[in-house]
Amino acid sequence: MKKLALLICLVTSQISFGQGFLSEDKLWHVKDYSWDWIFTEVFKIEGDTVINSLAYKNLWITTDSAMNDFLLNGFVREESGVVFYLKRFYDEEGVLYDFNLEKGDTASVLSEFCDEIRIVIQETDTVEYFGVPRKRWILDGWADDYWIEGIGSNYGLVYTKLYECTADIMKELTCFHENDTLYYIKEGEVECFQTNVGIDDNPDQNALIIRPNPVTGGQSFTMQCEDGINEVGIFNIYGKKVNCLMFDSKQEVTIPTNYLTPGLYLIKIITDKDHLFSGKIIIR
Repeated sequence: MKKLALLICLVTSQISFGQGFLSEDKLWHVKDYSWDWIFTEVFKIEGDTVINSLAYKNLWITTDSAMNDFLLNGFVREESGVVFYLKRFYDEEGVLYDFNLEKGDTASVLSEFCDEIRIVIQETDTVEYFGVPRKRWILDGWADDYWIEGIGSNYGLVYTKLYECTADIMKELTCFHENDTLYYIKEGEVECFQTNVGIDDNPDQNALIIRPNPVTGGQSFTMQCEDGINEVGIFNIYGKKVNCLMFDSKQEVTIPTNYLTPGLYLIKIITDKDHLFSGKIIIR
């Protein structure tokens, strides 16, 4: 693809888009890691743009855990089950996903580092995440690579078959949220935003024990701390406090989850020694 400056028209008025794959209530967390560093990219879709008479949605990216500083990553549009991707400063779009493909079909799709890359659909099946059944397209290749209906590639929104064109960088989808609700978290992970950039080891990281973790919605989990627990704050992924519980210097407390929707939550506790500890809990 040839890189050219684009003359684009940013539209402030509403453009009609169907509630398909591309909707503005979705967030994708993608872990980016190499030999000695880890950070997380967060993708969102917000705003409309017209380029060469085609209506696109704006695709944004940030590595800010507070999700304040987003940068424009490119433009996406959807038509009859096909998602098109136009990279920023490129003049030609490519197919990001074709959800009409079936077993045995071949196609060329766009990947962020690879440009166009050939795929073969090896198999299709249905998987369930957080109670929602979704179709899955299993791709060819030596790695466990697949698309998930409504979510996209397990390597990240724009990173299909990334491993075929990079040697020292890996990406993987860690979490997917829709309407502030967690609908996917990579097996074995307990947090969506991960980084080792600028973070020192916490010598007290094992002082707070949370179990079970994950916990099924509607059930309770316990927290243990050698210091007596006086206050427990529960925050969603946007940093909004959703509950605050007071205790009388207890070393073990039980927290109900019947008021929490599925998702990832940050737990902060204050002890009777005025120490602050934090942890994370996943509600399935």
